Amino acid sequence: MLDTQPLPTQTSTPGGGGNAGGKTKYAGVNMAGFDFGMATTVWNAGRIPDFNTSQVASAQMSHFVNDDKMNIFRLPVGWQFLVDSPGAQLNSGNFARYDSLVQACLSTGASCIIDIHNYARWNGAIVGQGGPSNDQLANTWSQLASKYASKSQIIFGIMNEPHDVPSITTWAATVQACVTAIRQAGATSQMILLPGNGWTGAATFVSDGSLAALKNVKNLDGSTTNLIFDVHKYLDSDGSGTHTDCVTGNVDIFNNLASSLRDAGRQAMVSETGGGNTQSCVNYVCQEIATLDSNSDVYLGYVAWAAGAWQSSWNYELNLVPTQNAQPQSVLARVWRILTGSSGTQTVLPHRLPITGTRIPEEGTNGGYSLFCSVEPGDRFNDERYITVRKLGYGQYATVWLARDLRTNTHVALKILRSDCYNGNHDIFELEMLQHIEQKSSVSIHPGRNHVLQLLNHFRHKGVDGTHVCLVFPVLGHHLGLQAATFEQSRIPVAVIKEVARQLLQGLDYLHQDCGIIHIDLKPSNILIELDNSEAVVSRYLEQTPIRMTETVADIGSEDAAIATPLTEVITTPLISEMHNIRVRIIDFGVASWVDKHLSDRIQSPHLRAPEVTIGALWGAGVDLWSFGCLIIEFIKGHLSFPGTASRNGTWTAEDDRLAQFMEGFGPFPKALLERGVRSKEFLADEGSLLRISKLSPASLPSLMDGGDEVLRRPKDMP
Repeated sequence: MLDTQPLPTQTSTPGGGGNAGGKTKYAGVNMAGFDFGMATTVWNAGRIPDFNTSQVASAQMSHFVNDDKMNIFRLPVGWQFLVDSPGAQLNSGNFARYDSLVQACLSTGASCIIDIHNYARWNGAIVGQGGPSNDQLANTWSQLASKYASKSQIIFGIMNEPHDVPSITTWAATVQACVTAIRQAGATSQMILLPGNGWTGAATFVSDGSLAALKNVKNLDGSTTNLIFDVHKYLDSDGSGTHTDCVTGNVDIFNNLASSLRDAGRQAMVSETGGGNTQSCVNYVCQEIATLDSNSDVYLGYVAWAAGAWQSSWNYELNLVPTQNAQPQSVLARVWRILTGSSGTQTVLPHRLPITGTRIPEEGTNGGYSLFCSVEPGDRFNDERYITVRKLGYGQYATVWLARDLRTNTHVALKILRSDCYNGNHDIFELEMLQHIEQKSSVSIHPGRNHVLQLLNHFRHKGVDGTHVCLVFPVLGHHLGLQAATFEQSRIPVAVIKEVARQLLQGLDYLHQDCGIIHIDLKPSNILIELDNSEAVVSRYLEQTPIRMTETVADIGSEDAAIATPLTEVITTPLISEMHNIRVRIIDFGVASWVDKHLSDRIQSPHLRAPEVTIGALWGAGVDLWSFGCLIIEFIKGHLSFPGTASRNGTWTAEDDRLAQFMEGFGPFPKALLERGVRSKEFLADEGSLLRISKLSPASLPSLMDGGDEVLRRPKDMP
């Protein structure tokens, strides 16, 4: 169950004491830059940007220390940047550049974590388990430790996010070799961070055996003094830190791990966490920090991801770089204003109705927030037939509310579109699509009609700033993105996905063949689970879960007034793997198109976008099947098929990188397809090579589904 408790009251400043119920000793930021070029499995030397991270980061660290009172920075660096080959001497030129960053950090008086950011690998091969030897990694650490042995502010972070490591006990031996090398090099008293398997995730640190294996790692004298467990945990739907919205404050995860740490007599550092610059993340980050503070006897601190050498043009979701004059821009800056603002407090106010024109926290992250309908729990719609109960969600064009249908005495989902969606010229045709689907459903015998969202009713509501089209649907459960986040490595069991895939294909076939509709936005959040006995589930949720509210600042004349406004909630849903009768439905037709009349060419989420769409060629219903295929891989393997990542220095775009991934997996684009693409020449030369990425690593699609590297290896439950 996701966290739904109200925001905590917080009166302390970050970076303080170290007792249970107090506050953590450390609070700070990752300074990214020298890790650029490092992917989760390999180092791509052909894509290393050239920049001066030290110069960029120095001013930022001074700001964070002087203005925000932070006291720790993590300085990630690629192993291949430091040495030319495993076991080699430090590359003097590259190390000098990295050392300038370390010295800039030390000059602030903060603690500085040296982090080798390699995911337990050298170019895909796992250290100590088929790749470089333990001694080769330990040799690098010995050299680094000898450089900084006299610096008490230095903390050694042995390895960033090991994952898919076959043997955790063998990995613990690798960690032990590094600890021994660091201590023998003269760094006898500094903290060393010990990472576990599974991306060193806080949620699985106990269950995957990391804690049990790493607690046996010892100093030269047999003690465990200053050997600290290294854990990570993000707050988005799949825990990857790649989405702008947050869905949890990780309260249960950190409380449960805290109990295990106390039992073991050990401490941990949360060296990566964070979220996007959205109100949901502000709320949940505050909640997470309060949880860590309440367990500060076992959690030494937290380090948010990430500031450093980002550029504003990259639009990176978790960018923490402060703006000029230290004006808050990031989620961390907004949280810091709450935790250390002039009042020093954050308060959940008693319920009051919002004032016209109030900026609603969550919708306010979108443009045109004033176009959203102002809604509060208890408001009545459609001649008082529907009464709102809780807020379920929001998007670019609408908010969704749990409502009570007083005519049928049941709960429904009420979607209220922005006032500009159906007034004058508009590009939203959701109502028309849903009405057409319902008309076809009444005469169709296609089984796919049972896997598409059902429209129960629709009406218009006259609000303060215009008229809103309102759509009424049955109440459904979690979307598959939330479900995936509950499984280890976000991998949904194959047997479950087989049934989900069958239903999705039926639903898509019904839309394409019977309805003449292309969904064009198939993604995890648009695939919802049907609830068994939804009325009982909803009633139990409402009885057990208090409403979530936060304060909003409204401008009343010359004064600001704090107004309580509701936040989104998620109805408790069983694990899909434990459901006897799995049923899913495709939802959200806000950007759908007709098969014979396309309403837009700006379609699909980027990582699910079909190649023909990217290059501007003609497209059809097949784009839904492309998204479907990518999603099945994502659900089974726990990672995106074709994520696409822009270069840190702007050399290539995410679209360039995604096209490179297509070509690596499927080969060159057919010439005939390129000739039909109106954007082909933006990305590719006449002969079909990419304009901005010259180095490709061809790999067959079967090898991507069942490759030699662990992240690509066939899941154990796949026949």
